[in-house]
Amino acid sequence: MAILEWITGALAILGSLGMILLSSALGAFGGMMIVMGIVTLAIGLATIVVGWGLWTLKKWAWNVAVILGALGILMGLGGVILSPQSLGSQLLGLIINAVILYYLTRPNIKAVFR
Repeated sequence: MAILEWITGALAILGSLGMILLSSALGAFGGMMIVMGIVTLAIGLATIVVGWGLWTLKKWAWNVAVILGALGILMGLGGVILSPQSLGSQLLGLIINAVILYYLTRPNIKAVFR
């Protein structure tokens, strides 16, 4: 799960950089895209930290991973709607976050982090 968190974090960071770079081409919507890019960058960095927490079996990491997984799914759905040109990466992020949430909510995995 830690490796999937790191992959998700890397994808979020790449996506955030894309949003920030594309913001100048969007005119009036550019400011909103910069804010979304910064938020996505922060989530990507947090996801990488959570990956480390999962790797080292930290109790807090399970809670944060579940929250970030849910946020990742919501952001992925928003990305599919708002940015269909990056559909492949959006779907990959959705699948990874769904797998992470499914795995983390299994009773035996929850027990490891309690």
